[in-house]
Amino acid sequence: MNLPELFVTGLDAQGDFTFRPWRPPPVDDFATPADLARIIAAFRSWVQANTSPSFRPITEQGAVSEQGLGRLLLLAYQASFYPDEGRYTRARIFVPDVDRKAHPALVNHVFTPPKRLSDAKMISQLAPTLVAEDAALVVEETADDLACIGISLLDATDASRPLLGMPRGWTGTVGGLQVQILAPGELRVCEGRAEYTLRANRILAYSWVASGARSWSSRTLGGRLLS
Repeated sequence: MNLPELFVTGLDAQGDFTFRPWRPPPVDDFATPADLARIIAAFRSWVQANTSPSFRPITEQGAVSEQGLGRLLLLAYQASFYPDEGRYTRARIFVPDVDRKAHPALVNHVFTPPKRLSDAKMISQLAPTLVAEDAALVVEETADDLACIGISLLDATDASRPLLGMPRGWTGTVGGLQVQILAPGELRVCEGRAEYTLRANRILAYSWVASGARSWSSRTLGGRLLS
């Protein structure tokens, strides 16, 4: 199955906005978390290969290796099937950006010691603590494995105060990589505006700007803005 092209925003040599298309690798009709990891890894490779003085991509990257990314997505997928107190796991996982200077990560609640993600049940056990809309489990890659170091409020300064219930994403603000567990077997991964969803073993290209705005307008304004 071929996925639609993604137009990546960048700056040219004069500092003006420019765009280049990126074509994700094809995926099988029956997709798995490994396919999500492969898409993000391919996007990272494309960004690295296409960065030049004439095109400087405006993008972010989580501080996790390709192997660690595959492991994280598999754990999140497995956690999605675990019920906790009768409810299936729903959570947001955040891996801070490789460029901490441009995208500093604030951990509002630090786990001492960090909680090693040796299996998916740890994610399920921590998920109920994410009460706020922007709360996320902060995960770092160690020499041995992945570990949850605490909880972050991705919009702690309330810079993205909701306007009439419009959807929010925070990706461009905090950078890094985000993984959302939405339902049993349903994951969404986002890094540098490369955003894809695994649902019912199919990969869906997702644009929260277009899809979210349409949903919001239909709910709030009766669809008059985007009809």
